[in-house]
Amino acid sequence: MLDWLASLGHREVHLAAKGWGALAATFGGVLHDRVKQVTLKQGLTAYAEIAESEDYNWPLSSLPPAILARFDLPDIYRELARTKKLRPNRDAGSGSQV
Repeated sequence: MLDWLASLGHREVHLAAKGWGALAATFGGVLHDRVKQVTLKQGLTAYAEIAESEDYNWPLSSLPPAILARFDLPDIYRELARTKKLRPNRDAGSGSQV
């Protein structure tokens, strides 16, 4: 999708996502050079929250195998804040919704 937008002349992309879609926007933002800004609402705070919780509202498919052996979402959020103008979740009712 991002390459298609580039083929139409769009040079910079702002990804905005909510809930489960925030995970795709998080990884798309950190991996693609055309993404210049990322806004996330009601996204997962950390994969560790799923791993350490008995009750959670996120599907296990959102937790990639062995990801915590390498990094967690706060690591990616720091990189996005440093490089892509991350606009974190600041709305009422926000949170990880584990």
